[in-house]
This record gives sequence, structure tokens and C-alpha cells, in this order.
Amino acid sequence: MNRRPTRHRLATLLLLAPLTLLSLAVAVPALTEEAPADAAAPPPEPDGFALPADPAPGRALFVQHCAICHGDAGEGDGQLSPHLRPPPGNLPESVGERSDWELYLVVRDGGQAIGRSPVMVGFGERLSDEDLLAVTAFARSLERGEGEAGEVP
Repeated sequence: MNRRPTRHRLATLLLLAPLTLLSLAVAVPALTEEAPADAAAPPPEPDGFALPADPAPGRALFVQHCAICHGDAGEGDGQLSPHLRPPPGNLPESVGERSDWELYLVVRDGGQAIGRSPVMVGFGERLSDEDLLAVTAFARSLERGEGEAGEVP
């Protein structure tokens, strides 16, 4: 029985484990930081900007992209929320503090777009503008108590 390959694999693992831990030690704090206090002001709202009147089309997008952190009702209690610092925002309580344009910027560009936490990632590179507007309208509807995302058929 040749033990050399097993020893070689063990030696490789022992060498790589500290490097992996070191990379996690560097990466994880970056995901839990607040935005810098000197964050730039958001760009001005373009003329004619408006969210869709019907938030329903954004429901499936919210379930697919947002509920994992924000929870079905947007209350910041999604599956990943215990692992995020700062924790995800409670949308029914917090979206009223922001204009429709600011909410759209957060969905599109992430929290840092309005001087908030970079832990909230933007979806501008993954969703079309139509989808960004739809999910923003749905998030706004949570403030008005129009229901929760729930399961999408």
C-alpha cells in the first residue's frame, strides 16, 4: 500500500488551511462594515422618474433576490440575516424614510449608493431596468402593508 499520496494530500491541506483562514479573515470584515461617513450624495432624481403603479410584478423578483436577506415580509428576518452585520433593513419601517429614487438606487447600486452599508448589494448588473423598477415598487408596497412576498407559484 502506497502512503505517499495520502501524506502528500495531508501536507497540502495543512499548508492551504491557514491561507484559506487568512483570506476569510480579510474578506469577512469587509462584508460587515458600515458605509464611510463621507459617502457621496446620491445623484439627483431624473425628470419623469416614477415607480410602476402596480407592485405585483415585483413580487417574484423580491422572492428571488431579496427575501433571502430581508425575509418574505421585508422585516429583515431572512435566512441570511443572522450572518450579516449590519443586519438587513426592516423595509416596512424604513422605506418611508427614503424617496422612490433613493430606494431604486439602493436596489440598483447597493446600500453605499445612498451612504448606507455596502453589505446591501446592488442588482443593476443582474436585472433589467424594468425589473429594478418592479422590485423597487414591491419594496415600497411593503411600507403600505400590502402583504408579503410569500411563495411564488
